[in-house]
Amino acid sequence: MAERTRRRRGGRRSTHDENVDEPIREMSIASLGSSHRAHDPDQASPLVASTHLRTAREWPVECPRMIYVLRNLGLHNIRHLQFIRLDHNLITALVERWCPLTNTFHFTVGEMTITLQDVQVILGLRIDGPAVVGLNVVGLGRRWESWPDCCDELLGTHPGRETVYHAPGDEDDTATFRMGSSQFESMLPLRWLRWTFYRDSYEQLAPGPFLYHVRAYILFMIGCFLIPDTSRSHVSLQWLPLLMDVESFGQLSIGSAVLAHLYRELCNATRPTRTYIAGCVALLQVWSWERLYIGRPTLRVPQIHDLGGRPLGCRWAEDRIRELPSGNTLTYRDEFDGLRLSQVCMTPYTDDILATLPAECLEGIEIWRARVPLISWKRTEWHLPDRVMRQFGGIQFTDVRPMELNFRRIDGRGRADLDWTVQYRDYLEIWEDRRAYVVAITRPEGTGNQELGTYLRWYRSWASIYLLQPQTEPPETFFPRSPGERLVADYYIRSSAILEPLAGVKDKMPVHYNRPGRSQHRPGTIRPKGSAWSPFRAIAWTIFSTVPIGLADVSNRPGRCMQKITWSKTGLKLELNSTDRPRTIPDRPGRYWSRS
Repeated sequence: MAERTRRRRGGRRSTHDENVDEPIREMSIASLGSSHRAHDPDQASPLVASTHLRTAREWPVECPRMIYVLRNLGLHNIRHLQFIRLDHNLITALVERWCPLTNTFHFTVGEMTITLQDVQVILGLRIDGPAVVGLNVVGLGRRWESWPDCCDELLGTHPGRETVYHAPGDEDDTATFRMGSSQFESMLPLRWLRWTFYRDSYEQLAPGPFLYHVRAYILFMIGCFLIPDTSRSHVSLQWLPLLMDVESFGQLSIGSAVLAHLYRELCNATRPTRTYIAGCVALLQVWSWERLYIGRPTLRVPQIHDLGGRPLGCRWAEDRIRELPSGNTLTYRDEFDGLRLSQVCMTPYTDDILATLPAECLEGIEIWRARVPLISWKRTEWHLPDRVMRQFGGIQFTDVRPMELNFRRIDGRGRADLDWTVQYRDYLEIWEDRRAYVVAITRPEGTGNQELGTYLRWYRSWASIYLLQPQTEPPETFFPRSPGERLVADYYIRSSAILEPLAGVKDKMPVHYNRPGRSQHRPGTIRPKGSAWSPFRAIAWTIFSTVPIGLADVSNRPGRCMQKITWSKTGLKLELNSTDRPRTIPDRPGRYWSRS
């Protein structure tokens, strides 16, 4: 394929396909090579979400005065959304499927992504409003000469390096704070915000001090939940000048800024060396739970009529779920490799569900399918619903346009004096005219299987959708990759242990097992180089290290025999001739338990 490489501003290089008839050939994850963690996922670092949900829970808001103001700003729902337990292994497996060239996940069933619809339905944030970008107002000759001056006017105070602060309710817990590590002092410690401005009631505050507390709480939630960065302890002061007029801040498109920031963090997290992922990771996980059966917990109350006027994401809070899967990255990776259409819910937001949601979850419905740039101050990312029209109930066609051939991701590093309203002028114009860029939808006639088959054949012809590669040599230990393999392996070992007393075998566990079959590999033999090894074609395990799922630990309790096997709606039950209650193997798609 003919390619050309051209120098861009800033010394970076970008490769583009000269053949305009096949621009999509460069849109696969494989084209990114070793710069993407999917190139060698086993060598990439596991990801940890750099969010502060636990810290956010330390600032509960129950005061009616504060709730009233937050409701008018469209931010009152965020106080209910911090109680979501994160699955870091699931998040890592999702990032391995993220393609920065399309801002979509590349699954075996097609492309999927988080859209403006998901942001508004799950979080209840405003998406239809001016973009979140502003002027540089701090510096010599500007409104404030320094960030401490800005804090003094908008918050009433700023962290003093020599000041000792006490935690609310615990005078023995003390600390000193700094405004970031740079000389510009452009960061605020999240803990300082809580220690300084948290209180049980704000009713007795005068209007001025009360406004300080409102700004502090919003800034705190931006750094903890909505737009956290990888600092893991601070929030950027760039958001504070936007809060000078609190009512105007409430009219901004906060939801699009949250999505733009999450898109960028997903792109950054695809680098093999990255160990943290920032952004609103709770949105990513709830989106996965709503649309995919992999790693999804069980809801205690599946109906949503009891949400009390809250957004849909609240139904996944910790007190509403049970049996949260505890999978590992390898397990999720295998399940995504085998993902089927029956394990995906492309349109989870049915009319019945939307009818129960509050008005703030639906007010931007006109721009849910807008193909526009999303702006989050110094970052901009493309929102491409035309690549995932099936998520809106439409037909996905194959003539999709690339993101933008000359698109370049930049941020604020080394650009302290850059006017972002000028830098993103073209993008801002598109966003202001966002209703003109709404993608038309074509509903399928009948089942739509023919159109779906056409799309999947086209998609699978260029997308790299499988991450796991067959091994060429048998491993010394066998680790089941999926619930199916774990169940088979567990049954194999347990059966031998159960029959051991009957056979009179003295040794509890043989050194190795040779499964009969057409293709066997015995210890000491050499397999042809390059031949694929499979645990179901040839098994020779000198060590078989597995964790049982749902079965009683029979191997460690000699003399107990299986008495009865029954099958119920909840799974397979093994009853032992003991007083222990039966154990159950859950049998639900996309679940992974590790119980011993």
